[in-house]
Amino acid sequence: MRDSLAITETTLLSGLVNSIKNDIGKSEVIIIKSQTGAPIYVFSGDSVRWEIPENLPKFTRLIVDGKALYIHRANFQIIDKSLLY
Repeated sequence: MRDSLAITETTLLSGLVNSIKNDIGKSEVIIIKSQTGAPIYVFSGDSVRWEIPENLPKFTRLIVDGKALYIHRANFQIIDKSLLY
């Protein structure tokens, strides 16, 4: 057993850190939703794009500030943050 965990390995702390990071002025908000429409998670970033990879046709790849997020069997919505205020 390890003596210590990285902050990103603890779900509670990781969620808190991500929440704080997401509140710091990113221009776009991405909401990941289940197939029934229930929100699963929210991300934010300045540069957001999406694509369907040819080798993974049932997945959607979101690229948020250069980091990839693969979504399978879920929906997403990209909202310009200026529309929320």
